[in-house]
Amino acid sequence: MTVTNRINWLDTPSRFGLISRTLHWLMALLFLWQFFSVIVWHTFGRTAFTLWMDKQGSHATVGFLLFILVIIRALWRGFNRHRYPLSRPNKANKIAIVGHITLYLLMFVIPFLALLRCYADGKGVVVMGIPVLPATGIEIKGITVWIDMMHGPLAWLLLFCIGGHILMAIIHSFIRRDANLRPMI
Repeated sequence: MTVTNRINWLDTPSRFGLISRTLHWLMALLFLWQFFSVIVWHTFGRTAFTLWMDKQGSHATVGFLLFILVIIRALWRGFNRHRYPLSRPNKANKIAIVGHITLYLLMFVIPFLALLRCYADGKGVVVMGIPVLPATGIEIKGITVWIDMMHGPLAWLLLFCIGGHILMAIIHSFIRRDANLRPMI
């Protein structure tokens, strides 16, 4: 196997590695499912189709999977920090860094709040048949009300930030033609 044919697992200064790209696009697909299912549910309400969607890709299960993936992705990003593509220090890069930190914070906080709400409901959390948080049967009402007020609006903020992320990728690729998107494809 030659150097040009081998799989690059690690990031390099010119390209994200296979692990970074896989995590990025897998999470993109899972977020697409999350927001699609929520938008369909908000649009059509409780119907046979929306109940079927929830059974096919439960919001809680996918949210928990995203929570685990964002932790793995952040750890992987830290491991690759010296090989990270697009690390040119300039004003645009600093804005991009703030945008990415915001995305990571929201991707962590939103499912964390959902897990906390499940615990505070006393119902516990079971993901794919595996108990993640035990059911206590004790409801902590003050916490659930506060989290209910935060989870949805923060999720819509995340969707807005994802839209900005996609818009900037399009601007860089098709208007500026600076190949910023190439390292992630």
